[in-house]
Amino acid sequence: NSREVRLAMYIMLSLMIGLMYLKMGSTQTQVQDRISILFFLSAFMSFMSIAAIPVFIQERAVFVRERANGLYSVGPYVWANTIVSLPGVFLIALFASFIVYPMVPLNPISGRFGIFLGNLALTLFVAESFIMVISAIVPVYIIGMALGAGAFGLFMLSQGFFVIPDNIPGQFIWAYYLGFHTYNFEIFMGTEFRDLAISCLPDQFCRYADGYAVLKSFNLLDVSLLRDFLVLGG
Repeated sequence: NSREVRLAMYIMLSLMIGLMYLKMGSTQTQVQDRISILFFLSAFMSFMSIAAIPVFIQERAVFVRERANGLYSVGPYVWANTIVSLPGVFLIALFASFIVYPMVPLNPISGRFGIFLGNLALTLFVAESFIMVISAIVPVYIIGMALGAGAFGLFMLSQGFFVIPDNIPGQFIWAYYLGFHTYNFEIFMGTEFRDLAISCLPDQFCRYADGYAVLKSFNLLDVSLLRDFLVLGG
């Protein structure tokens, strides 16, 4: 079963992330590590949705045949596929969150885990929906995987991790606003660094006084988590 394989793949990846950053603190030197975790979760977890393209294209062949026979139309198929996909996507997000969040651990403030889980689940669903659209328009899965990888790569490059929004060239700024990675990353950053205490040892250069200083360095002080959730959900 392809969904069981994907779940196992996500669990293994989550364990690798948790073990790499196991029991990480929140000192000045570990701030970048925390940001890197959030980027990796934002970028690579959704990137793995590309693996579903061959399955979608196989299902497409069945849909085209049954639609030609008048058994069902596009609307019911899309809704049915969405409803069937939701539990699997949520289960992947649930396992990943329960593994990564306490192992690192990420921000322990009450309620932050729920936001983290909701953000990851919604992002995975958006990524899978995006891949489904690509699968509907390409003739073979190789082309679909190339298009999906190219689009995700551009969204990752423009999401505000490698280049802050104010410094993104004009010819790429559209990808910053269009890519769902942007809003997913903003939610992760806001959830993690708002009200996060960052320690500073006497012999350290104290670049960040607190989590808000980290958000300021990424131009994310005024980020609205509600707006970002609405954009992802839309």
